[in-house]
Amino acid sequence: MKKIKTIPMSTEEIQELFLDQNLHYDIDLANSKLKGEAFITYIANMQMNCSIEFNKDLATQDKLDVLKHYFSFRQTIKCETLLLASAHILLKARNISFDMDNSWLSPDEMDLFIKDNGQVILNTSAFLDSSLVFVPSFNNNYRKVVFEPSIEQGLIKVIEEPDFIGVNTLGLFTIPGFLEHFIASNENESEELVYYKNQVELLQWNRMPLFQIISSQAEDSFLMALSHLAFSTEQSDKDLFDELIVKNIPEINDTHI
Repeated sequence: MKKIKTIPMSTEEIQELFLDQNLHYDIDLANSKLKGEAFITYIANMQMNCSIEFNKDLATQDKLDVLKHYFSFRQTIKCETLLLASAHILLKARNISFDMDNSWLSPDEMDLFIKDNGQVILNTSAFLDSSLVFVPSFNNNYRKVVFEPSIEQGLIKVIEEPDFIGVNTLGLFTIPGFLEHFIASNENESEELVYYKNQVELLQWNRMPLFQIISSQAEDSFLMALSHLAFSTEQSDKDLFDELIVKNIPEINDTHI
């Protein structure tokens, strides 16, 4: 049975949530008192696993305001609806086709969001494209032989801008097949190679650093396949690569707050 809630919740509902953090809630945003940034802040602070109900009475501006703050927020938001909506926005901005049947936003609403939040879209897209640079760098050998020398030679530009993207951008790496389609659509071969140091090394989504998010999907992740190919095509070296990943997890975690 669905647990449909409005925000803010009652004291009894909050107690229920704190007793079982695995509960999933369907939220009626249309009839919630909190909207926009206040809504996002609330569900982030509560760390609620939630979705937002499809409601024909929900105003377009209320949708777009919530999604805008989702992109830029500095805490993990565990909302499947907003995660998928952000993925759809990015795909549409790059003219990549996808199934619109279950989309929270209409095509017109997506176009309006893209028009009003162009810089957010550009920054998020740039970071996702940079995965071609930073994913292979999770391997120690590749990092020492290729990655670090490339930075020293100026072939890879390092950017340290803490607020370049919001933390929930990392959630996009958990959507099966999303990055593969998104990155493959980037036809700008002249684009410079960039390493967003703070986002790769410091950001955590759902208490996981980016390395752990990607390595947890090693069996079917396009990005992990990329790392294997970047390191070597020999099976023996791939086995070594897997071993290095396992050994690197504590090391990587130690560098994150």
